[in-house]
Amino acid sequence: MEQEFKKWRFPSSYVKIGEHPDDTLTRVMIDQLGMNNFKVERSRLVSYYYPSRRYPGEMHWDYCFINEVKSSEAPREKPWFKEIRYVHVQELKEEDFGSAQGALLELFRGQHQPL
Repeated sequence: MEQEFKKWRFPSSYVKIGEHPDDTLTRVMIDQLGMNNFKVERSRLVSYYYPSRRYPGEMHWDYCFINEVKSSEAPREKPWFKEIRYVHVQELKEEDFGSAQGALLELFRGQHQPL
């Protein structure tokens, strides 16, 4: 588990029971990135259906609400981050990510924009 947390991660969270995904985004932006003023430029929902690691023989479904946001504020490093910075998507590799987030890279390939 220690190695898992040494890898890259996108700012993210689970949607809490009864929480709207837009409220989850606001929570992530404020709590994880320290950014209060932002505008959603584009949103997208993707899903993954794959064999469960927790329950062998069962399938697992993940829904990912992906938002592209713009802000005049820079993200603020929190004590639990070793580093926070923008990296061009072409420099990233799937195996560099924790929590299977590297699978999301293919959504951004070819856009030639930093994540």
